[in-house]
Amino acid sequence: MTQLSVVKPTAQQWREIGSQQAFPILAESRNRIRKQLQNKRVNFEDLAHFVEMDPALCLHLQLAVAQHNLHSLEQVTGAASCLSLLGMEELVRLMKHLPVVEPDTQEHNQQLYRRALLTAHLAGSLAADWAPVQGAMTPHYARWSTMLASAPLWLWLLHYPQAQNWLHLLTKGDDLIPALRRIFGKAEKEWLHMARLLHLPAASVGMFDANNWPSLKQWRTLRRYDPRDFSDQRALMHRCHHPAMLPIMANALAWHWHIAPDSHNSRRWQTLVSHWLGRSEFVLQPH
Repeated sequence: MTQLSVVKPTAQQWREIGSQQAFPILAESRNRIRKQLQNKRVNFEDLAHFVEMDPALCLHLQLAVAQHNLHSLEQVTGAASCLSLLGMEELVRLMKHLPVVEPDTQEHNQQLYRRALLTAHLAGSLAADWAPVQGAMTPHYARWSTMLASAPLWLWLLHYPQAQNWLHLLTKGDDLIPALRRIFGKAEKEWLHMARLLHLPAASVGMFDANNWPSLKQWRTLRRYDPRDFSDQRALMHRCHHPAMLPIMANALAWHWHIAPDSHNSRRWQTLVSHWLGRSEFVLQPH
C-alpha cells in the first residue's frame, strides 16, 4: 500500500534533483525516428511530427539549443525550429546516446515516468487545439510549451520514490496543486527555479509563477460562469488570456482525463476549460 510522505524534500534534495538532466525517451520513439532517418528525402517537418510524440525528446532538443546558444531559444516554437537550428546530426547523436524507457518496464518509477510523458503529449495536443480560440500563442508553440511544462515533475517521478504519492492522491480525488503541496510543500519558488534551470519556454516557466494564477475567488467564478457574460470580470478575463493559462488548463485536464475521465474532477475541469475558452463543453468531448 502506498504510504503518504509527511517529510517534505529538503533543500539539498531540491538542488540534487534540479541538477539532473537525464530524461529517458520512449523506446518506441527511437524506433520510429530511426526508421524515418533511413529515408534520404526526410525533412525537418516530417521528423518534427514524430519528435513531438515524445515530450522527453522535445526537452532534449530544447536543452541542446540552449547549450549551443541561449539567445536561439527565442526562435524555438517547436521541434521543426529546433531541428533547423541544430541540424540533422544532433538528432542522430541523440538517437545513439539517449537512454530509453521500455513499454513493458517493471520499474515502478519508470512506469510513472512513462505515464507522465504520455499525459504531457495529450496536454500538448489539447493546447494546440485550443490555441486559436485562446489567442495567446500559435498552435505549434502552444503544443511545445505545454508538453515541456511538466518536466520538473518528471525528474521527481524518476529520482524521488515518494513522488509516486502525488499520483496516488490524484487517484483518490485530490486536485493537482493541493496534491503537489501535500507531497512537496508550498514550493513554488523551487518549481520555478527548476523550470528555469531546464530552459523551458516562457509559457512553461510562467505556469510555475503564482503571480500568473487566478485567485481562489477567480477560480470559483470561472467554475460557475463564463466571465464574458459579465461586465465586471475584466481582471479575470485579463488573467484568462495570459499565456501561462494554456499549459495550466491543458495539463490539469489531461491528468484528470488520464486518471479517471468520468470523475468529478474531470467534469469540474471540463467546465472550467469551457468557461475559460468561452466554448461549450460538448466541444471538448471528442478528445
